[in-house]
Amino acid sequence: MHAVRTSPLDWSAAVIVSVLLHGLLLGLLVFRWDWLAGKPDPQPLVIQATVVDMQAMRERERERAQLRDLELRRQREAEQQRLDAEREKRRQELAEQKRREEERIAVIQRQRETQEQRLDELRKRREEAERRRHEEQDRLANLEQQRKRDAEDAIRRVNEQRVRRAQETAQRVTSLRAQYEASIQNDVAQNWLKPPSAVRGLSCKVLVHQIPGGEVIDASILSCNGDQQARSSIVQAVLRASPLPYRGFEDVFQRQLVFTFKPEE
Repeated sequence: MHAVRTSPLDWSAAVIVSVLLHGLLLGLLVFRWDWLAGKPDPQPLVIQATVVDMQAMRERERERAQLRDLELRRQREAEQQRLDAEREKRRQELAEQKRREEERIAVIQRQRETQEQRLDELRKRREEAERRRHEEQDRLANLEQQRKRDAEDAIRRVNEQRVRRAQETAQRVTSLRAQYEASIQNDVAQNWLKPPSAVRGLSCKVLVHQIPGGEVIDASILSCNGDQQARSSIVQAVLRASPLPYRGFEDVFQRQLVFTFKPEE
């Protein structure tokens, strides 16, 4: 094995490099110490300020959340008030509609009651008219019965005297009937208003309904050679002539009398 030889020059260079490295290291240490010594120490206040800022941010966030909640609550309250107002308005509208409907029903009810009252009055009037009609029918029936009794009495009297006065009675009745018809003919002719359309030779058979006393109830034409105007004028003449002759003609009186009207005779 061979030994390594070192020259004095190489050894000197190594020493110089070593010294320079140690000097550089020492300088760095001194510079670091000075730098650290010259720099101010950290203060707790800086950390405390940071903590305070974070708390303030959280507090502001809570306030903003509270404000949002308050705004939402205010909006909900406003919406609830709007809904309540709409419901109240609808309730009032329904109440007004109900009131109007009740008023309309009340008016209809009053109208119905008024109509019922009118119908009741009409019913009473009809009943009264019916009662009077029955009374009139009874009165006429009594008159008819009286006429029949009178006729029966007359027939009985005639029968009692028939044997003795048959021919005389027949002649008298015939004469009396002729006089009776002539008297009726005369009264009707005096009350007749001759229409322009009346023809010469006018001859009409007239049916007269009368009651004792000669009062005419009704008159109608059975046959006639005149027109409708002439017929109507004759009926009116009979009605104007009422009461027809009665006194002295009781024996030949007839409730239903047929006579021939000839104005030219």
